Amino acid sequence: MTRATRAGVRPAGPRAASPAKVRPDVPARRVARVRAIARRLPEVGEEPAWVGTRWTIRGRTIAHVVHVEGGWPPASARAFASAGPIDVLTVRGDAMQVDALRGDDRYVLPAWGTRWGSKVIGVVLDAATDWAAVAMLIGASYRLLAPRALAAQVTTAPTTPQRAATAPRRKAAARAAVRTRRASRAR
Repeated sequence: MTRATRAGVRPAGPRAASPAKVRPDVPARRVARVRAIARRLPEVGEEPAWVGTRWTIRGRTIAHVVHVEGGWPPASARAFASAGPIDVLTVRGDAMQVDALRGDDRYVLPAWGTRWGSKVIGVVLDAATDWAAVAMLIGASYRLLAPRALAAQVTTAPTTPQRAATAPRRKAAARAAVRTRRASRAR
């Protein structure tokens, strides 16, 4: 390595003239759907990954969304057996989840040799995506990777945006039922 390279100055030549590879982005609507689920979990951060977008808990990736097109990125294209264009979500799963989802065509269980090992669950995000199942997978991934105290705060899957609107009404109805029971006991 030359002194100029260490200083951050790139030498002129064929490498300097080559255009940067355009990396396709995941459509904003898909990122927004995953974001709405992930942000309901304590201390989750969002950041751009080497490709796509990822959500983390204290530096550990709980969900990663990637757009595969033209066979790129190659690891995702191989795992999902598609050159694209498709949008994919990968999450971390435990051995029981991976075994339970084995054979279900909606999920991909890639074993491409990442640090995550073979406990990766993949889902193609399209018009037929079951967002309640995606929320459950993201919640389970969070519980696996979050510190115990944070994981204990999450007992169910984070609500999807559609279900979030009805959650306050359900809670209000449950509180009203408790008040009614207490009033009937007091009589």
